[in-house]
Amino acid sequence: MGEGRTIRFKPVLAGKAKGKALVLREPISFQGEIDEEGKIVVSGNPYVGETVAGKILIYPEAKGSSGGCMMLRLLAKRGKKPAAIVNTRNLDPNLVEGAILAGIPMLCYPQADPYEMIATGDLVEVDGEAGTLTKIG
Repeated sequence: MGEGRTIRFKPVLAGKAKGKALVLREPISFQGEIDEEGKIVVSGNPYVGETVAGKILIYPEAKGSSGGCMMLRLLAKRGKKPAAIVNTRNLDPNLVEGAILAGIPMLCYPQADPYEMIATGDLVEVDGEAGTLTKIG
């Protein structure tokens, strides 16, 4: 872990995950904007058709319905859940509940701007207990 390759966050849910980053600059809803197979389906999103399954999902904040927590649980049951969720702005209590049910590590409130260091496809690691997001390689 070189200096500048790790960003500290507020730890929300413990757990560790490693995977490719999926970096969204706009809020997204797990209810209606991501389908039951984990694919982004909202028109206008630059990642339409991309799956969140196994990805380290980095985005500002959740939006929309309280049903997002149940969608996360369903994605977990189907083996299509994100490996971790990293929010850069606000935390949605309903999404936290869904992440608990789905066993997804979660971070929020970064101490530095992850958009300056991480791009979609980069290999990253989340430590939900330590509150760190690390770019690997």
